[in-house]
Amino acid sequence: MLAGGTSTESSELGSGTVQADQRKAVSTMGIFDKAKEFVAEHDDEVEKAIDKVADVVEDKVPEKNKAKVTEVAEKAKGFVDKLDSTPKTTKPA
Repeated sequence: MLAGGTSTESSELGSGTVQADQRKAVSTMGIFDKAKEFVAEHDDEVEKAIDKVADVVEDKVPEKNKAKVTEVAEKAKGFVDKLDSTPKTTKPA
């Protein structure tokens, strides 16, 4: 009987762990969805921030690496544009 009780407790603990993992996954997806929504709504500000960061980094890196910083900044802005171009739900006219 003791072994049976232990078995039940283990499965309950396992079940709780699965539920906690599921809540964590849902919570994480919510964070990503919110981030995507923010970027889509504020794409101009995000792109300006990327440019500012790139300028600061370019001031601190050797000349030979400045082109790479610019390349990475352009890719980041392209990603922002891609997020902004995702279809949005609109009301029919």
